[in-house]
Amino acid sequence: MERSIITTPTFRKKLNDICGFIETEFGRKTAFDFILRLDLQLNKVSTRPEIGRPLVTRKNVRSIILKPHSKIYYKIFPSRITLLSIIDMRQDPRKNPFN
Repeated sequence: MERSIITTPTFRKKLNDICGFIETEFGRKTAFDFILRLDLQLNKVSTRPEIGRPLVTRKNVRSIILKPHSKIYYKIFPSRITLLSIIDMRQDPRKNPFN
């Protein structure tokens, strides 16, 4: 059963920041490729939410690696999946609220 995907304001802001950085540093095509990869991963998550790695520190929260430097955190509900945040893992790990 495919579940709907809901994004939080935090997810949207961080995604916007990451895409802006990618476009500035690597160009529009690279940013577009990043969004395509995100879309593919979210399609997988919507049909098989258990593919993400469960977090020990938070109940029902899972994570998947989008690219070597990006990780998506989401929470599973019976009828939907809520995208909580996307983290650039090159930043200081102490800033990651999911660690």
